[in-house]
Amino acid sequence: MNVPIVYTFLFAILALRVSSLEKSANNNISGQTLYNVGKNYNMTLLSIFGKAMKNIESDVREVAEEMCRQHRCSEWSKWSDCDASADTQKLVGVQTRSRTCGENTTMCERYGISRRVLDYKVCENGFRCPKEYMFTTNGFCLKYYTSPKSWDNAEAVCRSDGGHLVHVDSELKAKDINETFLALPPSISWLWIDGRRSVQAGPWSYGYKVTHPNFTYWGDNDPDNGATELCMLYHKSEKTKFLWRWFDYHCHNTFNFICQILAE
Repeated sequence: MNVPIVYTFLFAILALRVSSLEKSANNNISGQTLYNVGKNYNMTLLSIFGKAMKNIESDVREVAEEMCRQHRCSEWSKWSDCDASADTQKLVGVQTRSRTCGENTTMCERYGISRRVLDYKVCENGFRCPKEYMFTTNGFCLKYYTSPKSWDNAEAVCRSDGGHLVHVDSELKAKDINETFLALPPSISWLWIDGRRSVQAGPWSYGYKVTHPNFTYWGDNDPDNGATELCMLYHKSEKTKFLWRWFDYHCHNTFNFICQILAE
């Protein structure tokens, strides 16, 4: 029997065998696979053929890499919002954008050469608080005053700053206020906040429009609608499990207070 024909026949059988074994992992037989089969079965011709394929594959990959390097990248994405979370003053942040290079050709995808490119730039936060006001995590401008005043006088101070007493009218605002001011000395457990009414058990009015009308934060049994309890207080005690809650209270009492100004 002619030797080349025998090798060709054996090569065909082995190629089909290898293909069936690797079908689930790869639709193509690599030069390395043919080289390994030829070496394991002492089939010189198959080993030579596999080695030649390896060289071709290497050359093709080099060409593919060069083509992908030369290939035009996709358009840049839009710049992200200014992330100022790393800045304690929330004034300066970073914006990012990205694009993918080598993604528009089948060859680049086949060889896994496509890559994501990132671009960065420094940015100024679009929102600012007035001097001495804190820009909180969720974007509120707040200031804590430690000079006790009646509710009306506290509101007057906030108005002179250009704002109002803070109304705790959402989960986000409550979270920011609590996380910011829970660090106050333990003796501080009474704070004036926004909320005033003109008559006993009457409707509440606020300096700013209420953002979440259905949100409530009352302490147990409050408001109890006492005859002179016309102002809203933020209070924590053993009865509230030391969590800040709303209470109606006598407006003439003097307490520390929190002002809010809308971010510019």
